[in-house]
Amino acid sequence: MSLNIASGEHAGHSVLALEGELDLATAPQLTSTAMALVDAGAGDVIVDARLLSFCDSSGLTAFVRIANRLEPAAGRLAIVGPQ
Repeated sequence: MSLNIASGEHAGHSVLALEGELDLATAPQLTSTAMALVDAGAGDVIVDARLLSFCDSSGLTAFVRIANRLEPAAGRLAIVGPQ
């Protein structure tokens, strides 16, 4: 299956809504999308995982990479609605 990523904003925070599977094949897509937001100046990134049907260790690694990239600028990663 694939991963669909919709980006937007809520209350001044960048939001990435995920739908599908987050695995070895799709984790780079999430990482590059999130890193582009951070590089564009996003302070905090919220990942809406309500429609995420699967997440393996590659997905968890992507979350750690995003959080580490935000950390030097005092940004935060929040994951909402995990199943």
